[in-house]
Amino acid sequence: MPHLQDTERLPHIRQTFRTKQNTASCVMLLPSRQRQRNPVPRGQECTGIIVIRIRQISQAASNQGASFMNSPQTNSKQAALRSATSPHQFPRRILLMVTGRTPQVVTETLYALTVERTGVREPFLPTEVHLVTTAEGAQDARLALLDPKDGWFRRLCADYDLQGIQFTQEQIHIIHDEQGNAVDDIRNAAEHEACADLITDLVRRFTVADDAALHVSLAGGRKTMTYYLGNALTLFGRPWDRLSHVLVNQPYESNREFFYPTPRTQRIYVQSLNRYFDAREAEVTLADIPFVRLRDNLPSQLRSLEQGLAHFTDVVTAMQQALEPAAVRIDLDGGAIEIADGRRVPLSGADLAFYLWVAQRTRQGREPLRIPGKTPKRWPPQQRALYADYADEYFEAADHAGAREGTGIELRAERAMTNGFFHQRKHSIHDLLEQHLGPLADAYAIRAIKPGRPAGYGLKIAPERIEVVGAPTSTPVGAASGA
Repeated sequence: MPHLQDTERLPHIRQTFRTKQNTASCVMLLPSRQRQRNPVPRGQECTGIIVIRIRQISQAASNQGASFMNSPQTNSKQAALRSATSPHQFPRRILLMVTGRTPQVVTETLYALTVERTGVREPFLPTEVHLVTTAEGAQDARLALLDPKDGWFRRLCADYDLQGIQFTQEQIHIIHDEQGNAVDDIRNAAEHEACADLITDLVRRFTVADDAALHVSLAGGRKTMTYYLGNALTLFGRPWDRLSHVLVNQPYESNREFFYPTPRTQRIYVQSLNRYFDAREAEVTLADIPFVRLRDNLPSQLRSLEQGLAHFTDVVTAMQQALEPAAVRIDLDGGAIEIADGRRVPLSGADLAFYLWVAQRTRQGREPLRIPGKTPKRWPPQQRALYADYADEYFEAADHAGAREGTGIELRAERAMTNGFFHQRKHSIHDLLEQHLGPLADAYAIRAIKPGRPAGYGLKIAPERIEVVGAPTSTPVGAASGA
């Protein structure tokens, strides 16, 4: 029986379902080469048709966290990718490195990953290699690694029959300054920042792809380049992404004539010892480096490609703020809310009153809000009383915010909070937060904070970090109701 991750590659799949005593069959037409890899037991051949019980497929899907049955060509592929936990299971396997004037680290790393594999948890044959380097480093890489005749990358692939690795000049990413000029070397703060931005953006782009596993090597480049690369993977890395460093024994380490242990005698000269050594005797080891993954703490916009180039300092700032508790000040006189870093979000009277109402409930530690149903006529008496209290509290907040007139007409007519008004205000506020705060909007938005049907909505901000200024001295909003 083919494994689930093999079936996602089948070009032709035909399913038939028969329900009888909770059993069914899934008939799949396999190509001949698939049958060769997965021989069919006698009695199940039927001219290349394998009959697989739904129960078996469902169990495999359940074990791998995937649902195979929804769509044979699309959903099964997505399910297999989601279930993949080892880098070698992904169709795209990316090796990303930084290099300076020692392009040897590329072939050393590839050798350690694919041939030696000492210290490697599982096999990893990259499908593509990407380098981040300077203009001088790019020239060294092109001449030493990619020369059509004598390039050491091509030699490595030929010596050890490494197939399917894409590595061309287009995959050598050169650092450019603000004026668009290629940087020869990283000498000043601006060039360091340009390097950090390029590395951060590449790591973000590679980790957006669901079909890709990323392996990052810290073996080459300046110390600051490897620092940026390791930090970028900490910020964006997923469970199946890996970080490593290559180790080469003396006297081969840093020798410009050594690129990898060759399968046959390869003489190299070590000037410091004034003698020759055989590259075949070298030892290359890959050290796997554990790292903390903070991806889930990043705002969703920074994890996607929606906002364009990801600047290293912006991502670090957003992460720092995401890890710190949110704090908000509601300025009723100024008609805005202000977050911890001083940025302000202006709100209309209705939106300000709505946000104040939700914030006050959060400050008082009350139950999250339940969105009213869409049909008021179907509300049970208890729910109608609750939504009527919601409307009263909202109008109290509107009084505090000076926004009573012209707001909540729909609520007055219904004499209760309505589904439409609740969603309108919530979405309007969220759009303004995104416009002014970008990736930090989620931390200050009105969102589901308690599971259930319906979910409970509120602010995910500690009560002591919510401040209201400009409100008249009076009974706190909603204090009269126990809802």
